[in-house]
Amino acid sequence: MPCAPNDLEVQRVIHIFCKILGIGIADAVSFGGAGAMAEFGVSNGNRGVQWNLAFYPQQDCVIRLGVNLEGSEKMGGRWLIAPFILSRPSIEELGWGQMKVPRPENVRVRFVRDYWQGANRPPIIEKYLGGRLKVRPDKGQPPVCVTVTAVDNEVLSEPGLQVGQRLCVDNWTESRSLWPTLSMLLDKPSRWDKILKEAYECLNREALFKKRIKHPVTSAYMSPNVKVPFGGEFTCTGKNQGISPHLTIQTVVGKVEDADIEGNMRQKFKELLPVYRWVCKSCCGDPYALNFPDYVPPDNQNAVREWVGVVCETHHPNEPNL
Repeated sequence: MPCAPNDLEVQRVIHIFCKILGIGIADAVSFGGAGAMAEFGVSNGNRGVQWNLAFYPQQDCVIRLGVNLEGSEKMGGRWLIAPFILSRPSIEELGWGQMKVPRPENVRVRFVRDYWQGANRPPIIEKYLGGRLKVRPDKGQPPVCVTVTAVDNEVLSEPGLQVGQRLCVDNWTESRSLWPTLSMLLDKPSRWDKILKEAYECLNREALFKKRIKHPVTSAYMSPNVKVPFGGEFTCTGKNQGISPHLTIQTVVGKVEDADIEGNMRQKFKELLPVYRWVCKSCCGDPYALNFPDYVPPDNQNAVREWVGVVCETHHPNEPNL
């Protein structure tokens, strides 16, 4: 079933989302929807850790509920992604005790690098922290080339790839299978540690971890006329406003036409509530528990603790009314 932001059924689902969170429709902040089949949705508009509701028209309008934290000031994150990363939160906390998530196999963790060009976030091959996008041929699209790395062996579908090989295919598209489930990360916490380590490299240490960092990236779309030497990289052109880390932890609610969408959504809020509390705690816990590398000067460490403390004083978690 196709859907669009202004459809009555979509608006009904958004109303349920707002009712459960105790906010008005006017307080919800819209995102996405740039194309006819593009993902779109709303967040609760919280300045910090957010709840969001995403609709996927290309998947028969599947609805996903998520906990969202962006490396951005304008998008509402207030750079609380920085203390989240610096606190080195243990993923294993979500596997036991009061923080235990009841169905971790149904929860997917998406931690990515957002590459900014103006207000847009064009796709890049290095998007996924801990991995890359998946190669999938699609006729009629410009060719895409990339140098295969050891990481790609885990995520590319083509057999017989060699590290260092220059691979050119018709298209380079996002695959949701690259979002590890929470159960995968609980079974292999070292994978989460690797993701956190890469996320740290997206933070701007010189700006006290509050600004995007400039870094060369590889465009996911290349003109057929662009020639890239074997083993080389194609850097995105245009106004490079840097990259920032972006965390979303999602679970499927259902589809727009489901009969008991409110009951389903309440259940999913309940299942994700430990995740929400874990992210909030990791952002705004004890600022003296932040883990700084030795090369970060003590004065800078104290300055970071100071701004984190100020931001967290005005960060108000928005828990659902269940």
